[in-house]
Amino acid sequence: YLQKLRLIGLKDEQSINPQDVLKNVEYIDLHADNVSQKINTEKKAHAILKYLDKHQDVLNMHISESCLKDQLIKKRWIPCLQKRVLAYPQSLKWNASTSFVCPNKVYSQDLASLVSTGASVCDDSDIKNLSQALGWTTLQDIDLVLDQLAKVSNSYQSVEKAHYLAIVIKIMDFLSKCHPDDINSKMEEKGIAKWVWHGNGFTTRDKAVLESLSFGLQAYCFSIPPELHMYSEFLLNMGIKETFCADDYIQFLGEMQNEFKKKSLDKETLKIAIQIIIDLAEALDKEENDTKVIYLQNGPVIYLPNTECVLVPSTELFY
Repeated sequence: YLQKLRLIGLKDEQSINPQDVLKNVEYIDLHADNVSQKINTEKKAHAILKYLDKHQDVLNMHISESCLKDQLIKKRWIPCLQKRVLAYPQSLKWNASTSFVCPNKVYSQDLASLVSTGASVCDDSDIKNLSQALGWTTLQDIDLVLDQLAKVSNSYQSVEKAHYLAIVIKIMDFLSKCHPDDINSKMEEKGIAKWVWHGNGFTTRDKAVLESLSFGLQAYCFSIPPELHMYSEFLLNMGIKETFCADDYIQFLGEMQNEFKKKSLDKETLKIAIQIIIDLAEALDKEENDTKVIYLQNGPVIYLPNTECVLVPSTELFY
C-alpha cells in the first residue's frame, strides 16, 4: 500500500524537503505551551530530530534568503528533559520550567552536571551527530557553570554525597581549563564564597588547605580530599594555600573565642584549641626572628585558654 499512499501525497524520508521540516517546526512552536497537544508535539519533535540527525545536509539548504538551520534556531521546538538524568541528586534543582526551547538554548544531557540548574537539557542519546552539529555538546559559558556550582554548594545533602561529588569533579574539570582571574572576578561579582569541596560539603578558600591537617581541626578548617588532588595546581592558582600559616591559626582561635565568648571550652573543643596552638607554635618557629617579634608585640590578638578553659588574650596570661 505504500506506493498507493505516495500517490495521494504521503512522503518517505528521501522526499522530505526543508519546507516540510520548517512547517512541522512552526507547528510545534505554535503549540509549545499547549498542554493538551504536548504528546503530539513531542512525537513530532523527536521525529524531526532523528530525521535531521541522518540528513544534516538539509540544515544548510536555503528557504527564501536564509538556510534552514538559521530559521530553526528562532523556533521553540526542542523537547527538554523534564526528569533528572541518572544519578542526579534529588535535592538539587533541575531546570524543567518549559517543555520546548530554541536550539541555541539547550545543552546535551552529557553536560547536565554543569548546567542543569539554570539551563535546559535535551536527550540527545540517539542524535549525537545532530547534537554536535547544533553545538549542544560545547560549553563555554563560565557564568552558567559558576551558577551551577553555587546551587550545588547551597543544596548539598550528605545522604547524596556520591552524586554531588560526581558533579563537583565535572565542575572542577571544566573550571581548571579556565583562567583563574576570570573565575575569581566572576565569583566576586556573584558573591560565591563557599565553593571548595572538603569531602562532605563546601567551605571558603581561606578555610581549605592542600596539606593533611592535624586531628580534630576539621571544625575550623579543612584539608582538600584526595579526590580533588588532581586539581591541586588549579586550586593553588585559585588562592587555596598549600599549608596554613600563623595568621590562619590565629584566626581559628579568634573564631573559637567568638563562638564561646566567656564560656569554658568543652573537653573536645579544648583538645582542638591545644592542637591549633601547637600548630601555631610550629608555624611561628619557621618564621624569621623579626616576624616573630611582630606577631608577639604588634600582631593580632592571640587567644589562649586559661586555667578555667576560657579563651583570653595571651597578654593576660602568665606562666
